[in-house]
Amino acid sequence: MIIRIVFILLCLSPLTSKAGELLITGTYQGKDIYVQNPYDKENKKFCTTAVFVNGIKVFDNPSITAFKIDLSGFSKDEQVTIKLEYTGNCTPTIVNPDALVSKGTFQFTNINSDNNSVTWSVVGEVKGGEYYLYHKLANKDFIVYDTIPSRGGDGLISYSRQPIHKQGENVYKVVYNYKSESKESSEVRFTATENFITFYPQIATTSLALSDTTTYAIESFFGKTVKKGEGKEINLTDLKPGKYYLVIQNRKQQFIKR
Repeated sequence: MIIRIVFILLCLSPLTSKAGELLITGTYQGKDIYVQNPYDKENKKFCTTAVFVNGIKVFDNPSITAFKIDLSGFSKDEQVTIKLEYTGNCTPTIVNPDALVSKGTFQFTNINSDNNSVTWSVVGEVKGGEYYLYHKLANKDFIVYDTIPSRGGDGLISYSRQPIHKQGENVYKVVYNYKSESKESSEVRFTATENFITFYPQIATTSLALSDTTTYAIESFFGKTVKKGEGKEINLTDLKPGKYYLVIQNRKQQFIKR
């Protein structure tokens, strides 16, 4: 079997200390996979550092904003797993994950963890099931830190949850349970250079509390910085009611001031 992957421009660039993985799995349905590969201005390189197809490393550091993974060497309904490794402050996007969808039965089509979220997509789910989101650090056991009811529906269904990154390599997986059926996703990894800082509440009146001291900025709904500082608690009494964004650790999360 010949696996071909097509790029327009290729180059090599060094890795940074922050890294993640994007996985997609399914059966070949006669279509190729297309990937958007953003440019990370801070690190002056493109996001994707490596591409694997069924465990075989097929390319390093594609230096282009979009590329195609040519799967024409596979037979119809042959199992395919693609892994993208990436680094920096951006995440590649698989444009057409449903290209590997096998209709009728439940399956995870992809799972991803980045600086902002853990996301996964499925097909064939039934309303009334439940997802268990697991996390572990290296040499530790998995623990469940979130449960999510399944929505049910036709076609591709996606979910997103806040991660609980700790410094070092973080491993995530999702388990779907429905009655006697249980399905487990592939494991996905994200290497964090610092502990993940959370905040609460998402609907606030006077202040926001952070899980640790850090520098922060608050932006208006239109992107204007209205407040910045450093600390573990943020006073909001000088802000008008409305939607705002808290910017911490190179990520942006929305909250509401009442």
